[in-house]
Amino acid sequence: MQIRVGEIFRVPGSVVMDDTRFPDLVEMSKGRFSKGINPYQGMFFFGSVSDPRGDERRPAFVFQSNNLRPVSVSNPWLDVIDPDSGFALLHGDNKSPDRGAFGGRGNSALNAVLGQYGDPDRRRLAPPILVFEQAAVDGKLKGYRRFAGFGIPTGVRLQTQAVRSNRFMNIAIDLALFGLEAEEGVFDWQWIDDRRDQSILAAHSNRRAPKSWRIWVEEGNAAVERVRRNVVRDRIFRSSERRNESAGLLPLLDRIYSAYRSRPHGFEGLASFVTQRIVGPNCSRGWVTPRSGDGGIDFVNRLDIGTGMAATSAVILGQAKNKVLRPVAGQELARVVARLRRGWIGAFVTTGVFTDRAQRELIEDEYPVLLIDGIRVAEEVQKELLSADVDFDRFLDRETRWYESHVSHLRPESILGQDRAGATVWSIRA
Repeated sequence: MQIRVGEIFRVPGSVVMDDTRFPDLVEMSKGRFSKGINPYQGMFFFGSVSDPRGDERRPAFVFQSNNLRPVSVSNPWLDVIDPDSGFALLHGDNKSPDRGAFGGRGNSALNAVLGQYGDPDRRRLAPPILVFEQAAVDGKLKGYRRFAGFGIPTGVRLQTQAVRSNRFMNIAIDLALFGLEAEEGVFDWQWIDDRRDQSILAAHSNRRAPKSWRIWVEEGNAAVERVRRNVVRDRIFRSSERRNESAGLLPLLDRIYSAYRSRPHGFEGLASFVTQRIVGPNCSRGWVTPRSGDGGIDFVNRLDIGTGMAATSAVILGQAKNKVLRPVAGQELARVVARLRRGWIGAFVTTGVFTDRAQRELIEDEYPVLLIDGIRVAEEVQKELLSADVDFDRFLDRETRWYESHVSHLRPESILGQDRAGATVWSIRA
């Protein structure tokens, strides 16, 4: 069985046990064995196995968190699970003031293997920790589990917890959740089956493990940050990779850069065109700003959404930089961001590239800004040359004429006063 982070499973024996839209969690986790995980046990773990050489290993732990249920005597804590950042904070299973923090069944079993994670000679035996969390489906808060990832504990600490006057010691576990980039997001449950199979030597039990896990087994804690799941990191485009993958577009990109090198303001018109192509047919071009006093905005487009009574429009503010040799940094993106109003969209178009840091900051801050690099500019120009059946020089002349006839002092919000055919409903003389 192959599963993905975010995939939802139904729990047998619950009120949704017949919901065939989702796989059965217990059946999935059986693999090639007769028993799967217990979906009602917060800290489930598979029984230990000994291989033919006598090496004993715990196949896996399965944490099942329920943050949909309010804090109560039976659930006196809240876990933190952030798969996109590769982090989870989970709590152990001790709830009794009459025993120590490791007195819980799950806590005791985890404590017995903690030393394996830091020991180079025993890391191959260390059990992966799989995390599932309660999921709400169709308004139902019970009966569903979402796979949140897998990883290792990076820290375990004692914690006093209380419900009303009932105080007890428990453990809080920091987890690093590992990535599945090499597997294109797929987690192969046969790896867990191999770890449950006592006929398979410990040295071979991780052969189906994700690459991130095998790197960690080989390199230890020094590799944790490198293999940690990070959705932001996965969305960053490296400039060297972009150019290697699109080497055929580099001659055209050089022609574009050279054409506007002596007249950089003309590139603003091309940037408006490329943005329109990328956004799609509901995007209309507005105007470009004068050469001075643009306040960090080079062109204005508009995005129309919906029809009739259910219609609205959004301003697209654009910045354009014709610079192949110098990458765009975060400070330059900040100028566009600073001009955005609620509901507006930004676009930054360059013949160059964006630094990794600039991309990361934009993604983490969740600003609505399109990043259009040189490779994408060349790609859209090439598509236009083919679809319009024009050569580069004629295309350049066309865009130059558009630029020269569309310079305006209008404020960006003025574009919302145009009807969808492009006629101005009201205007201010430019």
